[in-house]
Amino acid sequence: MNEFTGPDEDTGGPDPLAQAFANHVRAPADIVPRTPLPVDDLHALAGQTVELVHHDIDPESGITTHTERITITAPILPKGHPA
Repeated sequence: MNEFTGPDEDTGGPDPLAQAFANHVRAPADIVPRTPLPVDDLHALAGQTVELVHHDIDPESGITTHTERITITAPILPKGHPA
């Protein structure tokens, strides 16, 4: 727990979302390519439904690939940032 997370309301144990971030391991770049998009490209995608591929790493089953259809929202930018 930290200033942003509290105990799970149902169990009194650690916040599951905080635990997920604490245990997060990023996939190796040579297996899962990362292609950051410029903000202008994100604005162009806003409102569109696209296919998203993401990967999970599990010591027992290795890397598994998941594909989902998602709808892109407008980017959330800091105040004062040019849109």
